[in-house]
Amino acid sequence: MMVASRLGALAVGAAAVVAATGSVRAAVIVDAGTPTLANTWTIGQAAGVHADTATPGAFYSDETNFSGYSVHGAYSTQKYTGVLADDINTNLSPGTTFLLGQFSSSVANGATVSQTISPYIRFYDTTGAGGGPGNLLGGVNFSGLSVPAGNVSGFYYNASSSAITLPSSFWAAEFFSTTVSGDARYVGVGVFNPVDVGSSNDEDFTSSTAATGSFSFVSANPAGTVNLSPFSGAPAANFAWEFNGAVTAVPEPASLSLISAAAMLGLSRRRRAI
Repeated sequence: MMVASRLGALAVGAAAVVAATGSVRAAVIVDAGTPTLANTWTIGQAAGVHADTATPGAFYSDETNFSGYSVHGAYSTQKYTGVLADDINTNLSPGTTFLLGQFSSSVANGATVSQTISPYIRFYDTTGAGGGPGNLLGGVNFSGLSVPAGNVSGFYYNASSSAITLPSSFWAAEFFSTTVSGDARYVGVGVFNPVDVGSSNDEDFTSSTAATGSFSFVSANPAGTVNLSPFSGAPAANFAWEFNGAVTAVPEPASLSLISAAAMLGLSRRRRAI
């Protein structure tokens, strides 16, 4: 189970290719070292403290409006968390794909002590049960980041060389490991809303089990639940992500022609009805 909380309310470079079960192709998991820290927010701080802006040209961006909340797991006896994923709808047309370039995410430490936390990123398509995570599209494993107690740290990484191709809509997932035994339950992501570029529904996906290592969750259709408005809209279940890249494919002209023809037919019918 994942919970959203404010601090004041808390009681507390090499690439490996992994075959994705059920996927039509292998998915690349990149071992990327340490990402670049970009910003830090204090859990519980008032919204709008940082005057951030979306990166020009981003296909999706939700990292400027910190809600003051973090979302974390409940695996108190382990060093690894479960997966926490957000639905990502870019501003690209349906059917478009892009080569992943620079992307941003966050790691939250809701514990009362500083932790060194390693984020692990996974990308899935939307063919899972209930529109949840389906086929694995790729991922990135990072080394540990030192995150102060009660803080959310934003980070970014340029994945252009990873050859990870993403569709216009997908699930962006994270899980974590920590060096502090038992404190994985306080590790998670920052909650940001509203989305600046693209859109995201008020829903998240949580896995039913914790990770067992850095190469966990590489199979299709990870076991878990799509949670609709898990915090009753306060806050909305949208997490810090931003995606840039290069468009690799657009909808075929034939598909566009069908859309255009359907639109013209509807217009013609309306004219005859006048």
